[in-house]
Amino acid sequence: MSILCFLGPCSAVWALNENSSVAPSAQQPPPLLWPNEMPLAVKSPLLDLLQTISGRKPEDKTMRLLSGVVEIHTTQTGVRFIRSDSEFLDWTSDTISGARFINNWQDTAQQAGNFFGPEAAAFMMGLHSIKAKGTVVEVEDTMHDCLLRFAQHQKSKFLCLESLRLKDIRLSVERERGQLWIKHVEGVEASLRVGQLKIPLQLREFSRKKNINGQTVLTFGFIPSTFSPLRALLEPYRVSFIVENHHQEHSD
Repeated sequence: MSILCFLGPCSAVWALNENSSVAPSAQQPPPLLWPNEMPLAVKSPLLDLLQTISGRKPEDKTMRLLSGVVEIHTTQTGVRFIRSDSEFLDWTSDTISGARFINNWQDTAQQAGNFFGPEAAAFMMGLHSIKAKGTVVEVEDTMHDCLLRFAQHQKSKFLCLESLRLKDIRLSVERERGQLWIKHVEGVEASLRVGQLKIPLQLREFSRKKNINGQTVLTFGFIPSTFSPLRALLEPYRVSFIVENHHQEHSD
């Protein structure tokens, strides 16, 4: 599921918080991430975005870090988290957290580049910020238009997802019947080839959940990629895939 890193650039925060420090002893209270931490009840769409993509409830440290956060900005020297009350937290490269964040980010970009090509790595390294306004999340990248070609990775010669174009990504995180969904996705288009026919599609929805057998189910909603004004009125066509348990560690 390497492709999902482009829908959730804050996934590097998840990796950082999973491995950033040794768990405190029972006698020591957990260190503060903010001078004045917000209550965990103050949620952020960025937390919901992480949970939707990963399929896991965020760790306590991740929730404490992102509670109330509405913007994440990356630079060459670190990352800045900005909360809804205008408070901000800087992790720079001369701090343990900042250095680990940068290393995780560079590793993610390298992995994306190894699979999708140098354009993918450039896109990842060019990610400038993610901003949440209500339920809407916007991704800003210095590489405003990125075309990823990966037909060479497809085994089927009849049905092939040839390329993916990323441009001005925007989405919302919503709940549908108690389940988190990424909806109203803009800026993620795909080129699907069926035989000799090429079909341009636009990703509009995504969800991830467990079925009764404990398997991970990924659901994507597509609509035709067209300039027709009626496109906004179309209901996305949903396609679900099951990720087998023995592949799950490599898919997250």
